[in-house]
Amino acid sequence: MELEAPQQGTSQPWEDRRQHGRWRVRWWAQIEVGTDLLACTVSDLSVSGAKIQTSRPTTVDEPVRIALPPFGDFKGEVIWTRDDHIGVRFADEEHPRVAKIVASHLNRAPR
Repeated sequence: MELEAPQQGTSQPWEDRRQHGRWRVRWWAQIEVGTDLLACTVSDLSVSGAKIQTSRPTTVDEPVRIALPPFGDFKGEVIWTRDDHIGVRFADEEHPRVAKIVASHLNRAPR
């Protein structure tokens, strides 16, 4: 798994309301949307959410489950869609688990 420093100061056409730092990653995962289970790629991660590339069209507010081997499954909902990418906000109860993943990787030297 690759992990880069949090993204800071990137210009975006919308107001950035993020509460947590984001880390660029390139992690294989699976996303469950409705009854579909598909391969996907997590391209950035924060304690509260993730940017995911997926081939399945989704709608905002759609519940999802993200399986991130070897870390487990995480519940969330789609908060934005753009082309083949979606933004997922993790359920509040998932934040401590995601924080542990982020913290454990911050102690590693970049690869």
